[in-house]
Amino acid sequence: MYQILSAEQIADSIVVLDIGDATTVRGYDNVDDTDAGFVYDVAVGQTARIPLTKEWLR
Repeated sequence: MYQILSAEQIADSIVVLDIGDATTVRGYDNVDDTDAGFVYDVAVGQTARIPLTKEWLR
């Protein structure tokens, strides 16, 4: 779970989330070959669902 510090809508269906210093890297793609890259919980361009746990009304 990631705490969303802020959100900015940059297009009709695109929102950029600020999660602070947290990383979405889960680990190495191949622990025996660290140059192979990473496995991500959330990657650039991936769709995601954000369930509401709280709601604030203005």
